[in-house]
Amino acid sequence: MTSLAHQFEQYGAWRTGVLQSLAEFQSWLQQYDLYDATADDRVQRIQNVLKSDRLKVAFIAEFSRGKSELINAIFFADYGRRILPSSAGRTTMCPTELRYDEAEAPSIRLLPIETRLQEASTADFMEPGAAGSSHWTTVPLDPSSPEGMLAAFQHVVETTRVTPSVAESLGLYHENDPDAAWSVDADGMV
Repeated sequence: MTSLAHQFEQYGAWRTGVLQSLAEFQSWLQQYDLYDATADDRVQRIQNVLKSDRLKVAFIAEFSRGKSELINAIFFADYGRRILPSSAGRTTMCPTELRYDEAEAPSIRLLPIETRLQEASTADFMEPGAAGSSHWTTVPLDPSSPEGMLAAFQHVVETTRVTPSVAESLGLYHENDPDAAWSVDADGMV
């Protein structure tokens, strides 16, 4: 059975092949004086779509539903151990991107929890070049080093201690929630 990661690689190779075929077709049109402004416009639009096309896979569910385990199984099974931290409870409370782009070094991008206090959606923070994109913390990944991968992914489970009122404003605490009692420590922090 072909792994999902391998299928992603095949998709990238297909896209590269289409771009190469388009360039060959463009040359053929030029060779036979069939290349005009309309053809150029169409070729440019197709190239722009293929070059900017990015495959994004989102894993969204309530906490403790196995998202991290699924990601480990799909993307990191070849390491022979868990790379993405997973444990019972709320492991990842912030948007986290595992990034691979041929034009960039592999990395993890983490959106700090404090951004929940802003009048912006996660999509606003994802826009390239937007003011929100500067809020992300980027952690480089070295896929050739399992130990380096483990160390980098520890950033995913870092925690911040805040007062119950701040936790409530972040949408992570409500005193009437039956699970709220366990989240307040001896210092009164969540």
